[in-house]
Amino acid sequence: MSKSAKKQMSKKDRKRLEQLFRMIGSPNAGEAENARRLILEMLARYRKTWNDLTDLMRGDTNADTWGAAFDDDRSAEQHAGDAVDAGLPEAAVKEPPNVLELVRFILEEYIDMKPREYIAVALWVLHTHLFDRFTISPRLAFTSPVRGCGKTTALAVIEQLAYRPERMDGATPAVLFHIIDRLHGTLLVDEADNLGLNVNGILRAVLNSGHRKAGSIRRVIKGAPKKFSTFAPMAIGCIGSLPLPLMQRSVIIDMEKTAGGNLQRFDTGNSQTMQRINIVYGFVTRWARSKPKLALDPKLPKDLKSRVVDNWRVLIAIADTFGPAWARIAREAAITFAHAYHDEDAGVILLSDLRDILNRTAADRMASVELIMALLDIEESGWSEYRGVRDDQTPRKLSQGEMARLLRPFGIRPRPIWALAKRRKGTSKRGYYRSQFEQAWARYCAEDVTPSQASNVAYIGSR
Repeated sequence: MSKSAKKQMSKKDRKRLEQLFRMIGSPNAGEAENARRLILEMLARYRKTWNDLTDLMRGDTNADTWGAAFDDDRSAEQHAGDAVDAGLPEAAVKEPPNVLELVRFILEEYIDMKPREYIAVALWVLHTHLFDRFTISPRLAFTSPVRGCGKTTALAVIEQLAYRPERMDGATPAVLFHIIDRLHGTLLVDEADNLGLNVNGILRAVLNSGHRKAGSIRRVIKGAPKKFSTFAPMAIGCIGSLPLPLMQRSVIIDMEKTAGGNLQRFDTGNSQTMQRINIVYGFVTRWARSKPKLALDPKLPKDLKSRVVDNWRVLIAIADTFGPAWARIAREAAITFAHAYHDEDAGVILLSDLRDILNRTAADRMASVELIMALLDIEESGWSEYRGVRDDQTPRKLSQGEMARLLRPFGIRPRPIWALAKRRKGTSKRGYYRSQFEQAWARYCAEDVTPSQASNVAYIGSR
């Protein structure tokens, strides 16, 4: 925030903001809701949003006063009593409060995930409050095969718990890097499958570069070069898959349709819900401002490799601050994640093998059944003993349907394959054209792909 913007708010109003924010943690639900309403009205007068609250209170751009609700004259026992009355687990709010357990509890109340995923997301939420102390900020990717699997709810809950959240359903690259550079907070992007990431290289560059602290992008603004930082925590929701480089920079949460159970409906208009959220947020920010001692290079399981190591190093460093039990739980979760998600790797291996087959045959198209036969003939390929995208199923031969599912995230789907000689009735089969793979090969396969020259192409089924 500029100096001129800070001068617009008087000391009296800044003090009033602090008083109102303390009231958000009140055990009286009506009082807490009224305080939130008054804060929003005051922010609107100054043409500011909730994200500007930190800078407006006390006019200090460096101090994070989001935890002010826990800096009043009440004792720790009184705060714990308010938390228990709000339905939070008593064991987690004793001094010092276990904010990791509290965040996990909130996630379990409103989101349907697997046990290891609750741990990963809770650690990720905490990392957003300390991300500037790390050189890596892992992305958090909520993916699902269809709509209605809870991605939007997950992002809505995280929005209430993360550091300086900015949530959006779509944005241009310029909007993103301007927001990241100004906010230095947490970016929450829903509906990422509508952003055109497969064709928008600049947008992919912004999302990928922000994984590392040195990440930045340069643009010419009013005739002068300007550097924008892209380093920030980011959670993304999408149907299907994200581009592989972004997936590799992410902790992937595979969302599914909920089977029911005891999940509560997440409603920010519900005063009891927001009371619990605000209390937990207060505990989290107080923990973050205490500057917990972090081992930035903790001992990691040998099962973790490549960027998985980078991503989980951050989360495990957070977990280690909560003692040996949580350190063990986090490492077990990391190992499970490393073993569970092989779909992107399997898809890239399949792309590479299909490229070799089409190059070897010089074909411009091939039926699915013929591609499967060629894949099964590749020695040591693993397609004859395929165990599913998570490597946890009974070994079997890869089927046409499974091949189609692996190719779908890359935008490649089977089509009718016609013989070129005569398009007689019954001469078409389902398969793929070489042209469908060119873009994916260029992006995901290391070897350069050169399309076959027309004079060298054999047309399958034309004889």
